[in-house]
Amino acid sequence: SPCAESDALARSLRYVGCPAVQVHTPLAAISWLEQPGAQITTVFVGTELGGVRGEEFAAFLGDSHPDIHVVLVSDTVARNAQASARVLPSPWTERHVEWALNPAEPPEVAA
Repeated sequence: SPCAESDALARSLRYVGCPAVQVHTPLAAISWLEQPGAQITTVFVGTELGGVRGEEFAAFLGDSHPDIHVVLVSDTVARNAQASARVLPSPWTERHVEWALNPAEPPEVAA
């Protein structure tokens, strides 16, 4: 389920040392991003977020907040299909999460 996936991703982010805030609607995400003094560097977006397609919301975030890295979490979108967002394949490993936060080196993916 999307909530279980969100919980698992938050645990993985904390495991690799990244604080995580979970939201379940685009409005809540925008509210966090636009808080005075917010220090958000990366946003992970699921394929569905409160009735909005994740790809559309990722593109919106990329356009409206170009200083924030946007990562689309998807089991169906090809890695290079979304120019405005990186894609974290689902299911993922902590190594994938680390790469999504700092994409200097792609993770080794078992075939």
